[in-house]
Amino acid sequence: MGNQQTGIEMLPLLALLSLLLLVLLGLWYWMAMRGRAQRRAREQTQQAAHDVLVQGVQGLLLQLQSIAEGFPSQDPARLALERLLDRADALLLADREALADRDGRV
Repeated sequence: MGNQQTGIEMLPLLALLSLLLLVLLGLWYWMAMRGRAQRRAREQTQQAAHDVLVQGVQGLLLQLQSIAEGFPSQDPARLALERLLDRADALLLADREALADRDGRV
């Protein structure tokens, strides 16, 4: 039993291990927070790109609506454009609802 250390002799080793554990926990926490911030930034970028796309599509739809209104009310071209505009409106509404569901909004 000549090689056994007493509790007092092991204190520096325990302190070093505790410090190492604290450093590792701090590093883990920092990495988790950094990852969360990166995800948040990526989501904001994606949301901004989506908003630009939707606004662009809405602008195109308004222009198409204006063109359709230039045709006589029973013109086949106007009727076809109005059907396409209705479908586009339905797609935009579905997109808005999907985003609301994803984000937990009602």
